Amino acid sequence: GGGGSGHGGHVSPKSVGYVSHTLRPNPSAGVAGDGRPRVVSVRCDANVLAGNTGMALWDAGLRLGAELVSGRVQLGGDGGGAAASGRPARGCVIELGAGTAFASLCAVVSGAAAEAVATDGDADAVSMSEHNVEVNGSTTASIRCAVLRWQEDEAAMEAAAAVLPASASAVLAADVCYDPECVPALAFTIGWLLSTRRAPLALVANARRTPGAMEAFREALEAQGLRVEDLTRGTHAALDETPEEAVAALAAAFEVCGFS
Repeated sequence: GGGGSGHGGHVSPKSVGYVSHTLRPNPSAGVAGDGRPRVVSVRCDANVLAGNTGMALWDAGLRLGAELVSGRVQLGGDGGGAAASGRPARGCVIELGAGTAFASLCAVVSGAAAEAVATDGDADAVSMSEHNVEVNGSTTASIRCAVLRWQEDEAAMEAAAAVLPASASAVLAADVCYDPECVPALAFTIGWLLSTRRAPLALVANARRTPGAMEAFREALEAQGLRVEDLTRGTHAALDETPEEAVAALAAAFEVCGFS
């Protein structure tokens, strides 16, 4: 079966640190919540040359987080998720190749989702996700982390999906198409989740890293019978968006009061 967001590799204390955003919801975004500032902190590893790709915070992940907190993208259905106190029911999201679980954290903290299951094919990355959920305290207590390897056949996928909820409002994934060898398993996993009605839609953010990988991903999704909509036009990200522009998009969705 396919992997998750890459290999854990060797974690060096010198390359590991925390990125913290103090976030105040944008009143014009229309996102659920009480309007109070909240802090989202993620522990990540910048030493990607050591194979720690799944533990880094990538620009496409920042862009997906921006879309979730901006209120521009509506998640489908309520996914059967229990709402947090004082928050309208927004369902549960399933994140694939979660790594640091940044997308799951943004979805829950912003009110775009009430619950999340952050999954990755690498156990070290899942441990990183669990740590990040714990660091963010009671606000993200509804996020669960689990090992899920992408599969390419029905029986294997059925077994792997035992860690997932019966229904969700959306599947999330960011920077998951950098390795063309993982594309078939990733596309099959997304197709299976949508075709079995585990979720009505998937939001996937990718940066162009390997020539032909994104095109192969789209073709594989369409081969699964899925309709693929390009959200990179208009107010959404440009195909050649830089990491700095991705951070600016996150700041536009949430007023960033501090960055360390």
